[in-house]
Amino acid sequence: MASPPPAASATSADLPPYATLAFDNPLVDFGRLADFDKRQATVMFRNDGGTPLRITKVEPTCGCTSVGFDTSRTYAPGERGEITLAFTPKGQGPQTKLVRVLSNDPDEPVRNITIKANVVPSLSAEPRVLQLDRIPLGEPFATGTTLTALRPGIDLRTVTLGGDLQPHARATITPAGTDGAGRDTWRVDVVLDDRLPWGWHTGSMVVNGVASTEDGERPVSMNFAINGSVEGDLRASDSMLRLMVVAPGGTIEQSIDLRRDDGEPFRCTAAAVTGDRTAGFAADVAPLDPDGRAWRVTLSGTAPTTPGSLVGSVLISTDVPGEEAIAVRIGGVVRR
Repeated sequence: MASPPPAASATSADLPPYATLAFDNPLVDFGRLADFDKRQATVMFRNDGGTPLRITKVEPTCGCTSVGFDTSRTYAPGERGEITLAFTPKGQGPQTKLVRVLSNDPDEPVRNITIKANVVPSLSAEPRVLQLDRIPLGEPFATGTTLTALRPGIDLRTVTLGGDLQPHARATITPAGTDGAGRDTWRVDVVLDDRLPWGWHTGSMVVNGVASTEDGERPVSMNFAINGSVEGDLRASDSMLRLMVVAPGGTIEQSIDLRRDDGEPFRCTAAAVTGDRTAGFAADVAPLDPDGRAWRVTLSGTAPTTPGSLVGSVLISTDVPGEEAIAVRIGGVVRR
């Protein structure tokens, strides 16, 4: 019996009259990996169209992925190329990240490469966030957390502080033996001095160490947020004016209330706004009762027309001894 004729190969006449981006496999699945691992992958593509293909941008949608690709060249019909991805996990647990690929393919000008991973943590901490609530004005304050190694071979060595708390804080890390499961633990102690001014404060803390692996030592770290409100005789319903997300050129009106801890009357004599991108803001302070036992501080105005952070303070003058000048922070972001 005669053999069937070979299948005809595609010719330029069979190809669409435009560029077509096709991936061999647009999914990269790294599976389980430790949070200190770094992985690379290569995603192959080809031009299945009849005219030159140009990839104009390869854009990660998160900071954990970087890309190696030359956007200056074009790919002839049938030509193949590759995109190199480097993945450094952040966080823990199952993760799905996207990389946007923009090209001159008229049918699908934007395609996605999907990265999946199940990130296994090396450390746990209790508490995970140092939420300090109210800190007494003019007094030192201590807090801390306990870290536990979730795998063998972890050695924690240093701790660093950042943010506006940093000039007024010190942190130490000390081995604390093992827990009931035989896992190594460390105690991190943070002490804030008595010079922290009245108002809302934020900071960060990073604990650094190494993990011993078959390939040598790998750096490990854990990041912490620290925040709290320093208050004395004067107490605020909130020591920060939280504007959250504001539309460009949008109207702003936000307020907080002040009272003395002992309930006695007091006076607020002035309020002024300071900070970046706050030129369209104004502050007002007025009593809420005839005796002046409570005062309302109101921030109003118009947001900037360009996106970006809103950072500043409302400076308030009072007749409360030791708290004659206090600052209520402004926080928010202008976003379309």
